[in-house]
Amino acid sequence: MKKGLFYILVVFLAGFFIHFLINFQSHQRASLKILTYSSFAGVYGPGPAIQSEFERICNCQLQWFLVEDSTALLQRFVFLPEIDMVIGWDQITWPLDPKGLWEDLSFLKSFLSIESPFLKNSFFIPLDWSPIGFIYKKSEYKRSSLKSLKNFKARISFPEPRASTLGLQFYYWIYEAFNGDKDSISQFLKELKTQVYGPVFSWSLAYGFFKRGQTQMALSYLSSLLYHQKEEPDQSYFFAEFKEGHPYQLEFFSVSQNSKNKNLALKFAEFLLSKRAQEILLKKHYMFPVSNQLSLDFPAHLKKPKLLSYKKLEEFIKNKENLLELWEENLH
Repeated sequence: MKKGLFYILVVFLAGFFIHFLINFQSHQRASLKILTYSSFAGVYGPGPAIQSEFERICNCQLQWFLVEDSTALLQRFVFLPEIDMVIGWDQITWPLDPKGLWEDLSFLKSFLSIESPFLKNSFFIPLDWSPIGFIYKKSEYKRSSLKSLKNFKARISFPEPRASTLGLQFYYWIYEAFNGDKDSISQFLKELKTQVYGPVFSWSLAYGFFKRGQTQMALSYLSSLLYHQKEEPDQSYFFAEFKEGHPYQLEFFSVSQNSKNKNLALKFAEFLLSKRAQEILLKKHYMFPVSNQLSLDFPAHLKKPKLLSYKKLEEFIKNKENLLELWEENLH
């Protein structure tokens, strides 16, 4: 009887010790706080797989803080001083004066395989990219220029520039095509209005209308064709190449200078450019890699289009609020 009680006591104490040890270790693990947009960290996004891979090697845990769209990152960051990193900036939405807020990440530039004038900035490092344009299914919908959209006889969908980085890229595209002339831009928007399905406040909604046949063209990424061809598979989607050139989205990350886990944040920053993370971004996020750790030439069926110079971007950002009012006056 005494032996039985002794064994029960030993088992109980061993279980208690193991439970205490697990809890102690979990409390000892460093936590990396990352601000990003909801679809990146969502169940269908690349965030969970990247988190699983990194936590396996770092003895840490990643904690996501979410906004609906990347356009809200800076506004949210201001009220979250505990944030270590931000993922999801692009070359239009990143802070204009980064000094004092962000860590210099120039040591990561040796990993990059792409070229862009936006890489001169050492505070923001890209993790993926893609050209932007209109996706269509039937050959008769093909257009050769952005300006010809106003003559389009069917419906088109795109997200609003005030609510979406993709929509803001589209507006910049119009701005550069018309050399920043507000009268020409106003006239174009007025003529485009009858073709537009919306207003729509996210890429997923705008593209969903297109997928369901409610619109015949939708603004998206060239890399969207990879999704259609690999996941569905469907070869009937095409990218309309415009003679004005195309905007492109570089998706950036940054590390807060006030991070309490700066060494861990820098390790994760480097991990984002690793072969494994770039593979996840390609397969789960359907954006093209930027790192020399993963070589990917453009597939034969995806012709890389001419890209915009972004020569008027500084002017566009400076006048953004007035331009957004112009958009609403003429398109809504």
